[in-house]
Amino acid sequence: MSGELIKASETKYSQLFDQLVADVLAGQAKPDTEIPWLTEFLYEDGIGDCDFIAYYADSLSDQGFSDEWIRDSYDGENLEITDALRVSQGRDHLAGIEGADTYSMFDPGFFDFQVESTTGEVVAFVIGFFLEGLNGPRFYFMGGYQKGASNTLKLVNSLGYLTHEQLQEVSDAWILEKWRRDA
Repeated sequence: MSGELIKASETKYSQLFDQLVADVLAGQAKPDTEIPWLTEFLYEDGIGDCDFIAYYADSLSDQGFSDEWIRDSYDGENLEITDALRVSQGRDHLAGIEGADTYSMFDPGFFDFQVESTTGEVVAFVIGFFLEGLNGPRFYFMGGYQKGASNTLKLVNSLGYLTHEQLQEVSDAWILEKWRRDA
């Protein structure tokens, strides 16, 4: 596990941390959830370094993986949209995802930190955050894991998010699976 260690007993949120640790250990913690008290804690404590950015794979069909996107990008009539063209355009789109898309409302940054409950269990909490202009970041509890049970990237991947590097390695079949075709 990585990240900073927070001792629940040293915070005003000890009971809430203890309950969330218990929920993680029991497999009952709801991922991708905005938790007001946890957000308040993160603002107060100043935790929030970004370990990596990841992109929600299923949103690609809305951002460039569609026949409509190809038609809007090309001039001319009677354009034949083949799977080869879809793969080529999909790879071009994936290559362009970075820098400009980083820290947007759509592509969260992720970080983790460890919490030690008042009874001694240690769990890593994974946080996803979206920047929203002057309002600052919006924090989401993405899940948690006990040492050896997972890691932050594995957990984020299980929720459907991939890093830029992972997107560069996807197969042609993966691109076609995510592609939104004309009805």
